[in-house]
Amino acid sequence: MIKKVSIITINYNGLKDTVEMIESLAIHETYPHEIIVVDNASTDPLEHKLLQSKFPDIQVIRSEKNLGFAGGNNLGISYATGYYLLLLNNDTIITQPFLKALVNRLDSNPRIGCVSPKMARKRTFTIRRFHTNEPHNAPEHLHWL
Repeated sequence: MIKKVSIITINYNGLKDTVEMIESLAIHETYPHEIIVVDNASTDPLEHKLLQSKFPDIQVIRSEKNLGFAGGNNLGISYATGYYLLLLNNDTIITQPFLKALVNRLDSNPRIGCVSPKMARKRTFTIRRFHTNEPHNAPEHLHWL
Protein backbone atom coordinates (compact mmCIF):
# COMPACT_ATOMS: atom_id res chain seq x y z
CA MET A 1 0.00 0.00 0.00
CA ILE A 2 1.36 3.43 -0.95
CA LYS A 3 1.04 5.90 1.91
CA LYS A 4 0.53 9.47 0.74
CA VAL A 5 2.52 12.25 2.44
CA SER A 6 0.89 15.55 3.38
CA ILE A 7 3.44 18.34 2.97
CA ILE A 8 2.55 21.38 5.04
CA THR A 9 4.30 24.70 4.66
CA ILE A 10 3.73 28.17 6.11
CA ASN A 11 3.71 31.27 3.95
CA TYR A 12 4.06 34.69 5.55
CA ASN A 13 4.96 37.38 3.03
CA GLY A 14 7.10 34.79 1.26
CA LEU A 15 5.36 34.28 -2.05
CA LYS A 16 8.57 33.98 -4.09
CA ASP A 17 10.09 31.40 -1.72
CA THR A 18 6.87 29.42 -1.53
CA VAL A 19 6.52 29.33 -5.33
CA GLU A 20 10.14 28.14 -5.70
CA MET A 21 9.61 25.40 -3.10
CA ILE A 22 6.43 24.14 -4.79
CA GLU A 23 8.07 24.23 -8.23
CA SER A 24 11.09 22.29 -6.95
CA LEU A 25 8.77 19.60 -5.55
CA ALA A 26 6.95 19.41 -8.89
CA ILE A 27 10.24 18.93 -10.73
CA HIS A 28 11.91 16.41 -8.43
CA GLU A 29 9.40 14.57 -6.25
CA THR A 30 7.55 11.56 -7.66
CA TYR A 31 6.22 9.91 -4.48
CA PRO A 32 2.47 10.53 -3.90
CA HIS A 33 1.91 13.66 -1.86
CA GLU A 34 -0.35 16.62 -1.33
CA ILE A 35 0.81 20.15 -0.61
CA ILE A 36 -0.96 22.33 1.92
CA VAL A 37 0.10 25.97 2.16
CA VAL A 38 -1.07 27.96 5.15
CA ASP A 39 -0.95 31.66 4.42
CA ASN A 40 -0.31 33.01 7.90
CA ALA A 41 -1.95 36.45 7.49
CA SER A 42 0.48 37.80 4.88
CA THR A 43 0.23 41.58 4.60
CA ASP A 44 -0.74 41.21 0.94
CA PRO A 45 -4.19 39.65 1.19
CA LEU A 46 -3.91 38.38 -2.40
CA GLU A 47 -0.88 36.10 -1.84
CA HIS A 48 -3.05 33.09 -1.09
CA LYS A 49 -5.18 33.71 -4.19
CA LEU A 50 -2.07 34.01 -6.37
CA LEU A 51 -0.76 30.70 -5.00
CA GLN A 52 -4.08 28.96 -5.56
CA SER A 53 -4.39 30.22 -9.14
CA LYS A 54 -0.78 29.31 -10.01
CA PHE A 55 -1.05 25.85 -8.38
CA PRO A 56 -4.69 24.68 -8.58
CA ASP A 57 -3.78 21.19 -7.32
CA ILE A 58 -2.59 22.37 -3.89
CA GLN A 59 -4.62 23.45 -0.89
CA VAL A 60 -4.11 27.04 0.18
CA ILE A 61 -5.58 28.02 3.52
CA ARG A 62 -5.69 31.68 4.51
CA SER A 63 -5.55 32.56 8.18
CA GLU A 64 -6.70 36.10 8.91
CA LYS A 65 -4.57 36.02 12.07
CA ASN A 66 -0.87 35.14 12.22
CA LEU A 67 -0.91 31.93 14.23
CA GLY A 68 2.87 31.61 14.45
CA PHE A 69 4.84 28.65 13.18
CA ALA A 70 3.25 25.99 15.40
CA GLY A 71 -0.28 27.35 15.06
CA GLY A 72 0.03 27.63 11.28
CA ASN A 73 1.28 24.06 11.02
CA ASN A 74 -1.52 22.83 13.28
CA LEU A 75 -4.04 24.54 10.99
CA GLY A 76 -2.47 22.84 7.97
CA ILE A 77 -2.44 19.46 9.73
CA SER A 78 -6.18 19.74 10.30
CA TYR A 79 -6.63 19.70 6.48
CA ALA A 80 -4.16 16.87 5.80
CA THR A 81 -5.38 13.63 4.23
CA GLY A 82 -2.03 11.84 3.95
CA TYR A 83 -0.86 8.93 6.06
CA TYR A 84 2.34 10.79 6.93
CA LEU A 85 3.00 14.47 7.65
CA LEU A 86 5.98 16.54 6.53
CA LEU A 87 6.42 20.06 7.89
CA LEU A 88 8.57 21.82 5.29
CA ASN A 89 9.87 25.37 5.48
CA ASN A 90 8.74 27.43 2.52
CA ASP A 91 12.30 28.51 1.67
CA THR A 92 13.37 24.90 1.05
CA ILE A 93 14.48 23.95 -2.46
CA ILE A 94 14.22 20.26 -3.33
CA THR A 95 17.02 18.98 -5.57
CA GLN A 96 16.16 15.27 -5.70
CA PRO A 97 13.35 12.90 -4.70
CA PHE A 98 13.33 12.17 -0.97
CA LEU A 99 9.84 11.20 0.22
CA LYS A 100 10.09 7.51 -0.72
CA ALA A 101 13.29 7.12 1.31
CA LEU A 102 11.67 8.76 4.34
CA VAL A 103 8.54 6.62 4.08
CA ASN A 104 10.57 3.44 3.59
CA ARG A 105 12.61 4.22 6.70
CA LEU A 106 9.50 4.92 8.78
CA ASP A 107 7.91 1.68 7.58
CA SER A 108 11.06 -0.37 8.25
CA ASN A 109 10.67 -0.43 12.01
CA PRO A 110 7.57 0.23 14.16
CA ARG A 111 9.81 1.79 16.84
CA ILE A 112 10.69 4.68 14.52
CA GLY A 113 8.34 7.57 15.17
CA CYS A 114 9.80 10.29 13.00
CA VAL A 115 12.47 10.91 10.39
CA SER A 116 14.05 13.94 8.79
CA PRO A 117 15.88 14.37 5.51
CA LYS A 118 19.48 15.50 5.61
CA MET A 119 19.50 19.15 4.73
CA ALA A 120 22.34 20.94 3.02
CA ARG A 121 22.52 24.69 3.19
CA LYS A 122 23.64 26.49 0.08
CA ARG A 123 26.27 28.88 1.25
CA THR A 124 26.19 32.20 -0.53
CA PHE A 125 28.06 34.27 2.02
CA THR A 126 31.68 34.88 2.83
CA ILE A 127 33.27 34.26 6.17
CA ARG A 128 35.26 37.15 7.52
CA ARG A 129 37.93 36.70 10.12
CA PHE A 130 38.04 38.94 13.15
CA HIS A 131 41.32 39.29 14.96
CA THR A 132 40.11 39.96 18.45
CA ASN A 133 39.76 38.21 21.76
CA GLU A 134 36.47 39.97 22.41
CA PRO A 135 33.55 38.08 20.81
CA HIS A 136 31.18 41.00 21.29
CA ASN A 137 33.02 42.94 18.57
CA ALA A 138 31.80 40.54 15.90
CA PRO A 139 28.66 41.29 13.85
CA GLU A 140 25.41 40.22 15.46
CA HIS A 141 24.74 37.48 12.90
CA LEU A 142 27.84 35.51 13.97
CA HIS A 143 27.47 33.21 16.96
CA TRP A 144 30.45 32.01 18.95
CA LEU A 145 30.68 28.31 19.61
